[in-house]
Amino acid sequence: MLITANVFNRAAGDAANDLRARLDRIPMPPGYRFTMGGSSKDIQESMYFAGQALALAVIFIYLILASQFGSFIQPVAIMASLPLA
Repeated sequence: MLITANVFNRAAGDAANDLRARLDRIPMPPGYRFTMGGSSKDIQESMYFAGQALALAVIFIYLILASQFGSFIQPVAIMASLPLA
């Protein structure tokens, strides 16, 4: 079964989160499941890839700083102070 919907005057991500919360409360028999598609799936994929890009950026910045300073501790101190700046 396929159910489709359009969202009006509301963010698609908020509507998808509410729908997912309501569907999680419905007991499903074994072998049945639900999947979200459309813009909700696109948002999830984008957040996953953004998280990966952020992690790789932090790793590469650490490696560059470690090679520049010749130390493994100083880059940690520098990177820890950046969010406070």
